[in-house]
Amino acid sequence: MTSQSYRIVFGSTGIGWTLGTGRLGAIIGPIAGGYLVTLGLGTEGSFMVFAIPSLLAGLSAWKISSPPIS
Repeated sequence: MTSQSYRIVFGSTGIGWTLGTGRLGAIIGPIAGGYLVTLGLGTEGSFMVFAIPSLLAGLSAWKISSPPIS
């Protein structure tokens, strides 16, 4: 799906950026989780904090896929 989001010329660049973003999330996620444990948030609080990026990503995908309002 990612390769279809970019023109043929930029396909490998787009896939590279996607993989890099995923790896960045794999690094930041455990660091943020450890920080939340240090703050004393329980499981529910941690899930609430981690739901924010998911919500923003979902809203961004919805905005990109929805037709413009005229």
